[in-house]
Amino acid sequence: MEPDARWKLKLHGVEKAIHLPVGVSIAGNELIAQGELFLLQIDYGITPAKVAGGTVKVKGRLRIRFEMHALVKN
Repeated sequence: MEPDARWKLKLHGVEKAIHLPVGVSIAGNELIAQGELFLLQIDYGITPAKVAGGTVKVKGRLRIRFEMHALVKN
């Protein structure tokens, strides 16, 4: 099952609506939700870090992956 989730994400004082596809599965008495999201730091007012005095630049794209488990209690 892949529900389509819409969320508001607030980072660094900036709030934006995001689309987050979530995969949901059931294993025994456990519900598992997984997803992945890509964000640009500049969209949230974050300046990408620079290393070695600016000679090495860090990409401004963030990849966020998550997995949540919920157990059913009897």
